Amino acid sequence: MTEQLEEVLEHGYTVLESVYTPTDCAEIERILLDSWKRDGKRSMGGDFGCVFHPVLKYAPDLAPFYGRKEVVNVMREVLDDEVCLAHSGALLANEGRQFCEWHCHLNGNQSNGTYEKPAEYGQRVERLLANVYLHGSNGRVGQLLVFKRRVTDDWQSPRPDRHIEWDNQTVVECPPGSVVIFDTALWHAARPPSESCLRIIWGGHYKGKSCTVPHREDNWFDSAKLELYRRSNAIFASLTELPPATRDVNIMDI
Repeated sequence: MTEQLEEVLEHGYTVLESVYTPTDCAEIERILLDSWKRDGKRSMGGDFGCVFHPVLKYAPDLAPFYGRKEVVNVMREVLDDEVCLAHSGALLANEGRQFCEWHCHLNGNQSNGTYEKPAEYGQRVERLLANVYLHGSNGRVGQLLVFKRRVTDDWQSPRPDRHIEWDNQTVVECPPGSVVIFDTALWHAARPPSESCLRIIWGGHYKGKSCTVPHREDNWFDSAKLELYRRSNAIFASLTELPPATRDVNIMDI
């Protein structure tokens, strides 16, 4: 068992620091800001900021950046399966963003998982988020907050008020370009920025290719441009084939 797998099973998340270089981050920021301008410059303030779902519809040039072997390999181990991108998204915020309330990304008809965990669910992670913190997680842009959980823990909210910080929370700090991988059952929130800034997060939801369970946040998107990226990027092609890939693509060997 790797350290990253153990962290996800024991705490609900793991951090891969500085996966994306400063050059990568600058290009990703440019792509997303161009998309934001084309979309009418929606507000980056409020509780969440400006959200793009599916981001590959608005910013298809992000496609090659999804294909990072070290990130996919961790998810592959946690899911014990080949990996499928089921939801692409991005969040653009500035100093006007407020405290982002506690939430998780469980399936079901109640968006924040206020229903009981099925007895047959077992000791596994069904779905992961892998979010790239383009400007890091720090006091300037507002830190990510998580409430650690084991994969075997219940799903219910551990505190009644989701609009304030919680006792026993963990403050996650990481440098720009880092990736946070976490179980969709992990409760998380974010502090507001402390100064003028951009806070950009992008990434997606991932599941095992053998998993047939639908999710309310699935937003798989395809286009001719994405097909071109698939032809030139084997990892992105493997992540985005629907139905699940049938050809033998071994992420470990790419």
